[in-house]
Amino acid sequence: MKSVSVIGCGRAARTLARLWHDAGVFRIGGILNSSPGSARDAVAFIGAGTAATTTEQLPASDLYLIGCPDDSIRECCALLADSTLPFNKSTVFHLSCALASS
Repeated sequence: MKSVSVIGCGRAARTLARLWHDAGVFRIGGILNSSPGSARDAVAFIGAGTAATTTEQLPASDLYLIGCPDDSIRECCALLADSTLPFNKSTVFHLSCALASS
């Protein structure tokens, strides 16, 4: 089963992650939020995953969902680019409604 980790796990991202988990579509990896408490709350809502406080604590995943607010996507991408995560075979995508993915 492919895995997904979530960076910026707001309402839309955590709802998708919960639906994916409940349906057995993806294994939920790490959840990285702006605070450790909100990451733990997201893990509890989803029913799976591990709360992370840094990108280094995120497990290697097949997919990385960026679910942060639109105005934070650039900062989030920079954080991921500076991380040590192995992206060579991963897909990174976001839920933005207002911004293009490139």
